[in-house]
Amino acid sequence: MRQFQFVIAIALAALLAGFMTWQMVYRSAFRELADVQRADLVLARQSLGSEIERFRNLPRVLRHDERLRALVDDPRASGRAALVNTFLATIRDQTNADELFLLDDTGLTIAASNHDTPLTFVGQNYRFRPYFRDAMETGRGQFYAVGATTGRPGYFLSSRIDGESETGVIVVKVDMTTFAASWHDNAPGTALMDRDGVVFLSGDPDWQYRPFTALSGEARGRIEASRKYTGIELQSAKPLYSPDLGREALEKGRVVAGDTMLSLLPVGENGWTLIGRAQLAPVTRSALTGAVLAGAAALLLAGILVIMRQRQSILRMKLDRNAELEAKVADRTAELAQEIEERKRTEEELRDAQESLVQSAKLAALGRMSAAIVHEVSQPLAAMDMTLATAGVHTKSGDTTRTASALDHARETVRRMQRMVKHLKTFARRDAGQLSDVDIQSCIEGAIALAEPRRRAVDAEIEIGARAEDIFVRAGPVRLEQVFLNVLINAFDAVDGRTERRVTVNTETGDDTVTIRIADTGVGIASDDLARIAEPFFSTKETGEGLGLGLSISTSIIEDFGGTLRIESEPEKGTAVLIRLPATPAARTGAPAETEAVPA
Repeated sequence: MRQFQFVIAIALAALLAGFMTWQMVYRSAFRELADVQRADLVLARQSLGSEIERFRNLPRVLRHDERLRALVDDPRASGRAALVNTFLATIRDQTNADELFLLDDTGLTIAASNHDTPLTFVGQNYRFRPYFRDAMETGRGQFYAVGATTGRPGYFLSSRIDGESETGVIVVKVDMTTFAASWHDNAPGTALMDRDGVVFLSGDPDWQYRPFTALSGEARGRIEASRKYTGIELQSAKPLYSPDLGREALEKGRVVAGDTMLSLLPVGENGWTLIGRAQLAPVTRSALTGAVLAGAAALLLAGILVIMRQRQSILRMKLDRNAELEAKVADRTAELAQEIEERKRTEEELRDAQESLVQSAKLAALGRMSAAIVHEVSQPLAAMDMTLATAGVHTKSGDTTRTASALDHARETVRRMQRMVKHLKTFARRDAGQLSDVDIQSCIEGAIALAEPRRRAVDAEIEIGARAEDIFVRAGPVRLEQVFLNVLINAFDAVDGRTERRVTVNTETGDDTVTIRIADTGVGIASDDLARIAEPFFSTKETGEGLGLGLSISTSIIEDFGGTLRIESEPEKGTAVLIRLPATPAARTGAPAETEAVPA
């Protein structure tokens, strides 16, 4: 129950934080949007005023020009109208005014800057325009309207010209459509409304020439009398807003209409009003984002408080159990120390046992070859005895040539026995376990030499196929030679008593490996025994002929060198042992040799 109440309290706190944040962010974003909108309106008002003021004094200056005054006094005088037309066109081009034109006292145009265009003002009467009436009455006038002749809207500035006998009005038309284009690109929500409530300039084309609210009858009458919006049907134009909203906006200067904020700013003496329109959707999104973040922050803070409370509870539990754990750790540490010492002793014993097994396998191989070794030694000894006896006979007879030949033969026999004994001594000693770059072909030839007595004993033929000259592997030379010797002796044992007694040794090199293939034509290995052939103490030979360690030890040795030993066999067809080792870069220089055979 308390937990449920706690969750409810957290949820209410998050909602309250979100609501308060929504209020603050909405008000702040609303004020910021209103300030930006008012700044845009002030800038637009300054731009409008600057553009109008740039041309305001132009008609006042032109009213004093003698050429214009002379034409007003006598419009029919020869050449005067052409001279003034040219002069007004020049002034238009130099000041970038839209058009300039001169009216007589009846409102008839007697000269214009566009005299040479199809839509010339010359001959047109504009006495209905307020800028003409005001200029005639007060000396100057100003008025915005759509051109009755050209259909282009503009702002008209006028001044009265007093000649010697007659009166006229000079008018400058200012193009204001550039403001609508600029607002369309930069501030589409900006618009300009006249004193009658008609929007006549807008960055949004949908607002152009539409009443802000419904027009009164008096306003319609003024617009029709001045032909202010010639060619534009205001009667069918739908008002932008209701009259109540319009009055509220005019009174307050700012009002919210749905999801839109409207700001109004008076402009100058014409009774114009600038309108700024902005969508409130960004303000709402900002407020909503702030509310969500505030609620999430409140939930996160509450979660942190809950976690801190839980951590304090857990910390107290840990402190309570600390003493018990420390005691257990101390006891366990002592037990582990004892176990580590025992494991070290066991590992040392295993290493000694493994080395003893390897050495035993070597001695076992030597034992299996002992009879052949004795034969290899006894034969040279007997031959040497006969040679020395012959040498003695030749010495007594004084035949020194035959004596020297007999002694050379005896010495060669002794050297042969020394090579045999040297191989046996090297093979029988313990390997130091260090790895070096070993010439693979030398190891193979050394093993073949050691196995030579066994080959002769079984009367087998050995074929040395592809060689690996100058191919090196990273290995222990004695252990690698032991592997080759074990495999060769097994091969000779397998062909013993067979009709075809042949053992083949081939060496193949790849990009990064060297493969030694030793194959025999023996009895082969049954499929059931092949899966166990590399297990320690497993042997297919008769009891007493082997320990069953040769292939197991050989496999371990090859794996220590980073290689693999694989056996392929088929009963009654023979067995092949494939030894693959990683070669050093020197292996790339090796080249295979032609096959040679050592006869039985």
